[in-house]
Amino acid sequence: MNKGYIMIKPDGHPYLKEFEKIILNQGLEIEEMYYIDDWKTVCTEVNRHDLIKRDKKSYNEFFGHVWLNNYMFGNSAVVLIISKKDCNYKELLDLILYTKKQIRNSLNATKDGTFMIALDMKKVGLDSDYFEGYLKLVDDNNQQLFSEYLSRKAKWIAFYLPYVHCPDPNIIDNEIELNVLKKMDILSNENRISKSEWDLMKKFKSCEKININ
Repeated sequence: MNKGYIMIKPDGHPYLKEFEKIILNQGLEIEEMYYIDDWKTVCTEVNRHDLIKRDKKSYNEFFGHVWLNNYMFGNSAVVLIISKKDCNYKELLDLILYTKKQIRNSLNATKDGTFMIALDMKKVGLDSDYFEGYLKLVDDNNQQLFSEYLSRKAKWIAFYLPYVHCPDPNIIDNEIELNVLKKMDILSNENRISKSEWDLMKKFKSCEKININ
């Protein structure tokens, strides 16, 4: 049976139960689950085939996102191996991509614009041509809040890909990324998450593997 995958990033840990429900509601099956204890490294290696094709701006954006997610939410992640009966390979990957979009759209923060993270590119050592100005936090009436803490000049980027990753719906890309996960021993018995462990992870809203042996 053809297989794809969804990676739940560190910032997705509070929503494991919700994400699982969305995946299953699409008629997809979660065949296996694996723990990642060094998401920052794994994420970079999984995306390397794509990074070499990027221009400087999008290359820097990727590493800014990785740095920020790791800094704010930790370094633990989960890989879900996904399949679907009576579905060809391309249809499966298309459905997984659609599911990723559904996951990102499922939380109010991603729909109404109330959740935005601005990253000072200088702080992560990345040269860039991003807009230079002042970061400000404002209320609904555009009145600035906490100016003494948050208003400062820098080169800012507002770029964030929340919660989950999956490859583009391209069979070659999917095979490349799954092979990277295999070579890094992510898809190993040692990292496999049992149903009981997964239930506890959902309960405690954590991407940290909870051993119950």
